[in-house]
Amino acid sequence: MHSHSKLIPWMKRMNFGGTHPGTRLRKCNLPIRKLKDFKKSGYIQFLLSLMRSSVCAMIQLIMHKSRNLSEKKRRDQFNMLINELCSMVTSSNRKMDKSSVLRSTISFLKNHSG
Repeated sequence: MHSHSKLIPWMKRMNFGGTHPGTRLRKCNLPIRKLKDFKKSGYIQFLLSLMRSSVCAMIQLIMHKSRNLSEKKRRDQFNMLINELCSMVTSSNRKMDKSSVLRSTISFLKNHSG
């Protein structure tokens, strides 16, 4: 193996706390063969926690999208039922808002129940 063994690509973008906070290294000459140094310095733990947080973020995104889909189905079902009520209690073709449809339904039921 060469004296300048392979560099880990992600390390080129990492902040290693240079002289100024937020300074990023352009080149990192840390060889792969010194795995024990990575274990001591906590980079392995850092990578594991980064992977864990990425997986958690992906799971949360999937759950959020699933909730959004469930909510959309619920809204669509509700709107379909409101439209059905509207067609049953009114004879006009004008569009009514949901509260007007419910108000007309209550009035219709009061008039036809007694």
